[in-house]
Amino acid sequence: MAAVSCSLPAIALQSDSATIAELTNQSNIENNEKVNNILNQLGEIRAAKMNTETQFAPQSAKMQSEAMYCTIEAELEQQLADLGVVQLNDAEIQQLTGGDVSPQATVPSSTSSVRWYSTQYTHIYNNKKYSVQHVYAQGLNASSCLGIHQPTRYLYSNQQVVINKMKELGSIYAQKFIGQIKVISWTPYELLFTNSETVTNESQEVGFNSTSTICFTYVKEANNASSQELLCYVSSSLSLDYTITFAGFDNGKPYHEPVSPKKAITITSSVFAPFTDAIIRYNDSSANSCSYVNSITFYNHDKTKSMRRSLPMPSFPGAIY
Repeated sequence: MAAVSCSLPAIALQSDSATIAELTNQSNIENNEKVNNILNQLGEIRAAKMNTETQFAPQSAKMQSEAMYCTIEAELEQQLADLGVVQLNDAEIQQLTGGDVSPQATVPSSTSSVRWYSTQYTHIYNNKKYSVQHVYAQGLNASSCLGIHQPTRYLYSNQQVVINKMKELGSIYAQKFIGQIKVISWTPYELLFTNSETVTNESQEVGFNSTSTICFTYVKEANNASSQELLCYVSSSLSLDYTITFAGFDNGKPYHEPVSPKKAITITSSVFAPFTDAIIRYNDSSANSCSYVNSITFYNHDKTKSMRRSLPMPSFPGAIY
């Protein structure tokens, strides 16, 4: 009986440890999702802000818009701080590349066009604790390699495309690791062409502003002074603010129909800011893995005309400016 009574606490201890690990990891995942969601909102605000800065509008209107965006940015960054996210300044970025960080993790000295953030977790995998650090770089404007300002250009012009029976007038696709994914498309009905038999489309213009967010995920063994923090995973997201303009004739009368989202949209790589995938890569002791939004393509109705833009895919922080 004594042997049986001694084994029960051990079983209970194992069960308790498993429960603690599960709760810890779940808390990490939930916090990480909140952080990423706020970063998406920040990226969308910054892409929309770029649109305001580059469009032709009265200076007073631009100042009002910029003030509004700055207020929203400050509120969102406070939400990040409340979740334990640290905004890195120049000195802190340089400190990140010190002693226990891989020499590969060098970063630029300037943050005038890029905002850097960091958040750290203790994650448990196979009953072992790891320190997982996500370092985010988000472009602030088109001066950064993470920002794109694409002036308006024609996909086609001087054509007579009959809209009748078209399934869609145009679309946006993103290239990810798993393949090309449709992001959004527009139907004649969405543009209020209720009687499409009388409508012809003569041109389609595309313009956009975007900012990318790159996440560098570092891993080391927790509570192990000799463990070196390694860059194990790189992933990306794209925040996009666009305008598509269709022009032609509706029942003999000219129309000029711009289409813009109510707010910018965010496209995320197949894997973004991971825990387990990064830890597995750490234990493999091989090169870091990555998951990017590689490119974005705007298409016309039948995909015979397109505009493709490659997106930034930096493999280490020093590649960002």
